[in-house]
Amino acid sequence: MKSNREHLTSHINLKITNTLFQSIDSLRADYLIENKILPSRSEMIRILLLAGIDSISETQSYED
Repeated sequence: MKSNREHLTSHINLKITNTLFQSIDSLRADYLIENKILPSRSEMIRILLLAGIDSISETQSYED
């Protein structure tokens, strides 16, 4: 039974990963249209992380 649950967990994680990759690829396409440059998936993740960090920093500075 435990083996079966582990299999389902990895299958769910795989689905989430595929969904994330689809979302990242959609954002890459949008970036290509706007900037005429197609970033790799890892570059797109860096761009998203930096945007998220900047957003959090701005929110925290407004609260102070």
